[in-house]
Amino acid sequence: MSQREFPIKAVDGIILLHPINRNRMSEASVALGTLRKAFSKVLDTDLESRYPFFRVALATTLWVAEVTGGAATKAAIEKERTKQIRRECDLQDNWWRLLEVQGAMFRRHDNDLYESAKDIVLSVIKAQIPEQKTVYIRDQLIVGIIGSTQAGKSSFVEALTETSPSSKGNELRMESIEPYEIEINKEKVVLLDTPGLDATENPTDVFQMIAGWLKAQGRKTARTRHYLDGIVVVHPILSNEQFGELVLQSVLIEQANKLLGKLKKVYDVKDPRAYCRVILATTKWDKVSQDEKKIAEEKEENIRRTNWNIMSVAGSPVMRFDNTAESAQRIIKTIVDEKKSADAIYQYRNIRAALNDISSGFGHMQEEFSELKKARTAMSRGLR
Repeated sequence: MSQREFPIKAVDGIILLHPINRNRMSEASVALGTLRKAFSKVLDTDLESRYPFFRVALATTLWVAEVTGGAATKAAIEKERTKQIRRECDLQDNWWRLLEVQGAMFRRHDNDLYESAKDIVLSVIKAQIPEQKTVYIRDQLIVGIIGSTQAGKSSFVEALTETSPSSKGNELRMESIEPYEIEINKEKVVLLDTPGLDATENPTDVFQMIAGWLKAQGRKTARTRHYLDGIVVVHPILSNEQFGELVLQSVLIEQANKLLGKLKKVYDVKDPRAYCRVILATTKWDKVSQDEKKIAEEKEENIRRTNWNIMSVAGSPVMRFDNTAESAQRIIKTIVDEKKSADAIYQYRNIRAALNDISSGFGHMQEEFSELKKARTAMSRGLR
């Protein structure tokens, strides 16, 4: 049937496909300004509105498939997957960011799966104008919350924010990193709730997502780069296969060296106490019965001596989260206090605040002295 019989005046949504195997972002077909005008015309939206592209999605395609084979084959697949993750971050940060600010979505069509394609189409069809959620990270501490799926990341964030984070499961997209603002000891902290480390075979994918998110925030605040001020690794104390394994120390050290900014190796003279801000938080303690408590404590000590021994020597503590706000605040407070004690900027801010208080005190004293002087003058005139 011809288009004349079914005239289309406007469309309800747009899905733009981009093959992730392209090496350069300049190959992303057409200029973004041209796309904006074309999308606005097709969707019949006003470019001056706040979210004109909330029914537009960019979907990356042709992701390398996970195959079974020898060690060499798996290594090659993981290497290519890592490259594709980086391209995805660059694509979103350097090319798609302007449209995201105006409501557009960023999705991944993984391995040509039907469910993946269906989810993307439904996300466009059911799209609603997004609620504005602005997180200002300038002069705020940024703490990443990482761990395997169902390890207790969302419970940890919920205990601190009194909100229920959306369930991320095994999703691994840039928008899966959800920032939450809290205040600990009068210091503003941004928590980054992340997908599970077991979302893919390569646990570094989540760390790369965090790096991409930080890089994007750096552009928004006119700074070349933002770094994490602390990392909380959550791991359940209960023995259960569904909770996944604790991230390898070698992987964590390598990624922490990048995300914490100044570090080049585990023991760095530039920031010798940086690993004091990388905390292993054992979770699910509220599920431990009295009979299991001794076993859980022994397991915690075993983790400290084996799975966390290098980190412990570097100063990284092991703390407990028992699903209470107090225990979660205690963990974040440790990071805040360590950052404030080691960071010259925070020390300067505290000194400046103290000087301002002293200056303000002197100002009040001068005002009171002036009032007393006026009263004395008035009394002297009255006696005459």
